[in-house]
Amino acid sequence: MDNPILSEKTLFWMVMASLFLCLVAGICFTCIIKKNPNAFKPYRKAKILHLSTVIIVVFATTILGLERILSGEAVAGILGGIVGYVLGSLKNNRNTHIDEE
Repeated sequence: MDNPILSEKTLFWMVMASLFLCLVAGICFTCIIKKNPNAFKPYRKAKILHLSTVIIVVFATTILGLERILSGEAVAGILGGIVGYVLGSLKNNRNTHIDEE
């Protein structure tokens, strides 16, 4: 752990680049929604907190794995659990949506 793969400067710029990309994506989605309000109508029922939590956990797990704070098995376990959780919630949302119609 004394010799991390990423230096502090590299990690800082990775975080800054990620935040910039999130900002650009947010601006793009805002422009799309203003021009066509029905563009994301099927996804409006998606839970924003659910999505943001998953993104934060994936980002944090990736950084901790790259810094070798977490072992490869731990990273694989966390990311595998997230994939299962997301896919399971998509299945539940689809069944709920079918029942509503």
